[in-house]
Parts: sequence; C-alpha cells; structure tokens
Amino acid sequence: MYARTVFDPLAIIAADGSVQPYLAQSITPNADATVWTITMRPNLLFHDNTPVMPQRWPITSTPTRTPCSPGRR
Repeated sequence: MYARTVFDPLAIIAADGSVQPYLAQSITPNADATVWTITMRPNLLFHDNTPVMPQRWPITSTPTRTPCSPGRR
C-alpha cells in the first residue's frame, strides 16, 4: 500500500479482510453508525517528535473509498 510509505493509517485491512486498528486503539460506532469514536494509541508522535493530539488530526465527514475498498464498484 503506497499510503503507508507516507503516513500510517488509523486502521488497516488484515489478510483475512477484517479491519484492524493501527494508529487507533479502538474504533467504535454508535447504534446507527452515524458517529464513530476513535481512541488513539497512547504516546504517538509525529515525525518531528511532537505528540499526536486530537485537535491536530484531520477528520472528514466524507467517506473515502480506495481501489482496494470492498464496497467499491
């Protein structure tokens, strides 16, 4: 995956097709999956050794699909 050479993802797709947290410690949806709570692993650092803080993490409400996404048609 090319993106992993530039940045580490919140989650990865494992060999069995399941989604596994990577930088995230957990990813949990609410009852109707309209709101997702992402808990980051502790002690994460950016390339310059500054701590990863939630307010520095870009979040988008637009779903992203990549060519390897199971839902892509």
